[in-house]
Amino acid sequence: MTLRLEWRLPRRVDVLIVFGDTSHQLREYFPQKRVSVLDLDEPTRNVFALIASLIFRRLTVLGYLAGYVALTRPRLVLSMQDNFEPLWRLKALCPDVAIALVQNGLRTDELSSTPLHVEDQCQVDYFFCFSTDAAKFLRSRLNAHFTPAGSFRNNYSHRVNSPERHVSYISTYRCDLAPSHVVRIQDGKSGITYQQIWAYRLAVIHTVLEICKVNSSRLRILGKDLDHKSEHDFFAAALGDSSFDFVPRRDQHFQHAETDRARIVVSTGSTLGLESLSRGNRTAIFDQMPALLNQPSQRFGWPSVLPTEGPFWSESATADRIAIVIRFLIECSDAEWQSTLREYQTQIPVFNPGNSLFCEKLKHFGAQSPRRPSSDS
Repeated sequence: MTLRLEWRLPRRVDVLIVFGDTSHQLREYFPQKRVSVLDLDEPTRNVFALIASLIFRRLTVLGYLAGYVALTRPRLVLSMQDNFEPLWRLKALCPDVAIALVQNGLRTDELSSTPLHVEDQCQVDYFFCFSTDAAKFLRSRLNAHFTPAGSFRNNYSHRVNSPERHVSYISTYRCDLAPSHVVRIQDGKSGITYQQIWAYRLAVIHTVLEICKVNSSRLRILGKDLDHKSEHDFFAAALGDSSFDFVPRRDQHFQHAETDRARIVVSTGSTLGLESLSRGNRTAIFDQMPALLNQPSQRFGWPSVLPTEGPFWSESATADRIAIVIRFLIECSDAEWQSTLREYQTQIPVFNPGNSLFCEKLKHFGAQSPRRPSSDS
């Protein structure tokens, strides 16, 4: 990838959003402010920011980021790349700028997921995290004011109150990974192939499919990959083309609406599965990966230590356990389900429609709730 140099002096802004892939979700909340995006994934670097980085004696990504902030002089630096370590260190170089991070995915104790705390250099002003337990863990890595505010994207979508009789499975299939691709186990010395991982997940789906037949329900698979045909063909080859309905991925709001419409949602390990729980949907989690990869921090409920089997989850995911969990989700009353969710409310992401907590905390920077799209659209 060839690096391109930009010779234009960056303009002053009120809010600087770091990384472009999620910037559209954030900038809608600051309609009256001057907002700019610094996309560090792009192969473009501003010459003036590179020169300014010399002030901080750091010819690094952190130095470039600090130099860009020095030139644009925002009141607020904002990002959904919440585990990007230079953002954790930026406050030490730019103490007069407020820094706010929004959790964008599951975080574990692996260094690839969450950086380690480095002395007193890691500090941000605001950190909007998924849950109370997520805040508890992140406090051990970072100095910040934590607000359990749920999933930003999940909060943006209206709740659809029109459940149907089908069962929805949340796909996590990636067409870009070869069957021989190896996922390393925690010790780093051994691994498991992508084909083996999907052998476990397909066993779960086959069991769910049989339960659907018994209960006169239709299985619907919610696609993940943007290569819709390849993903559909993978499941058709494994399950039979006529045994399920495939719903190709559209936007995030459509995905959330699909979980709202399902009688039961089934996840084998995905952020969307946790978001479905936070929306109050009857959701089963059958995730065998924490045991297979020896990664306890990927277990449901972590950092709390919960049993590996619970009312709506199972790590063993045997046919008997799957049947017990789904029977509970089908037969329990609404009051019983809500009571079960309350029992695990510190582990489940908060559902905060409209991201009102985010807007309240950042209102003095101009944050306000935009008009949210209907999930039916």
